[in-house]
Amino acid sequence: MMDDLAQAKVDDSKDCLLADVCISTSAAPYYLPPYHFEVKSTKGTKIYNTVDGGVAANNPTLLAIREATQEMGRTSSSSNRAIDDVTFVILSLGTGSAKGALKFDVEDGKSWGLVNWFLGPGDSTPLIDVFESALSDMADIYTSMFLHGTQSNDTYLRIQIDGLKYEDTRTDNATEKNLSNLVHIANDLLKRPVSSVNFETGFYEPITDKRKPVGKADWTNEMALVELAKRLSDQRKLRQKQKACAEEMPIFSSVEALSLLETFKEIISRLLALIL
Repeated sequence: MMDDLAQAKVDDSKDCLLADVCISTSAAPYYLPPYHFEVKSTKGTKIYNTVDGGVAANNPTLLAIREATQEMGRTSSSSNRAIDDVTFVILSLGTGSAKGALKFDVEDGKSWGLVNWFLGPGDSTPLIDVFESALSDMADIYTSMFLHGTQSNDTYLRIQIDGLKYEDTRTDNATEKNLSNLVHIANDLLKRPVSSVNFETGFYEPITDKRKPVGKADWTNEMALVELAKRLSDQRKLRQKQKACAEEMPIFSSVEALSLLETFKEIISRLLALIL
């Protein structure tokens, strides 16, 4: 289910209830069962059999860019604009990872089987952990490389932490103690320096001084969030102004345009005749 709101407006078979969407996106394999629901539309009944979209895009940043690009393509005023000329304002929030603390020793690997991949040390699930971390990190790496050198290079903020304990990150650990601990971790993360993934190690490291704003040696996630909010507001005001200007511009039909062109040609011919 990667249909956006714009598609649902023109195709009521994709106009799903928010409750169905939320249950679908929470149906993480192994932890929760898949979800089935139906949507009655003018085209008939559409059946959905869904699981958590994290199996394909645990970090949906690239999908968000795709949806925004498609939306721009639906409007004639921006259909021919290159990605380099467009500013994407992106906030990507990670849910934390224990890959920095949890390392698996497979020894010679010959003794590893299906059970080992799903029941690792310390109640871990190696197979799921590997896929989730890999999908998220690769999406971040691809996004960083994709936006590098564009106007959006300074308007992409990824906030993630990969040094958590495994018990903190377990999907099925919904105890009150752990939930309170996660709130504490999130508040602490705001005070930490802005980081990005190291392409070689795969771990998040504080960004270099060259990538920090001038005069912001202690550039934290909290400060970056405030700056990103300002840029988002500025972009919205700019686009509203551009839209208003476009609506005020006169729109001519092809016949009217040809008539104006012939008139201009006649004026130019008469001016040339007077000059010569």
